[in-house]
Amino acid sequence: MTLQNFYLTFGVQYPEVPHPTWDKAHKDGWVTIEARDMDEAEHVAALYFGQYFSFVYAAPNFNEEDMKRRFYPLGELVRLRVGEWPPPAGGPTPRFSAHDPEFYGVDSSKVVATRIVGTLKDALDETQAEYFHPECATNGAGMFAIIMERDDYVRAFELDWAVPYPCPVCRESIT
Repeated sequence: MTLQNFYLTFGVQYPEVPHPTWDKAHKDGWVTIEARDMDEAEHVAALYFGQYFSFVYAAPNFNEEDMKRRFYPLGELVRLRVGEWPPPAGGPTPRFSAHDPEFYGVDSSKVVATRIVGTLKDALDETQAEYFHPECATNGAGMFAIIMERDDYVRAFELDWAVPYPCPVCRESIT
């Protein structure tokens, strides 16, 4: 799939208010993002600007000449390409979102948990899954009346890093 242009704009408060992630952010310009689809473009936007931007437009809804003449006299501020490293000179610095394992300093290929699927003792549901630290899994198995499946190799990328998973045995967070 070929890359398409997407256009990110900033809020009207910039540059009167300093932008939290990039000092060149300005209400009168846009950032062009080259990506395969809108989801990928929005991921790049979050990677560089967090939540501090207004909109990401697809090319059919954003005519560069018309937009520059009518709303954004500064035009393109910087061009970002998905997967490009290092970022362009003078451009923003990537920052990690709460969904990226790198944000937490965790190797995403690391085994972080044991997943046990079964019926918990005194549970209303027939089947439940619980995540345990690998060293807590043996004690955690005693919480189940019936164990149907056990996976001792749950890797970091399999868990949603925005959701904390407290280990039921030691009560410490797995993620």
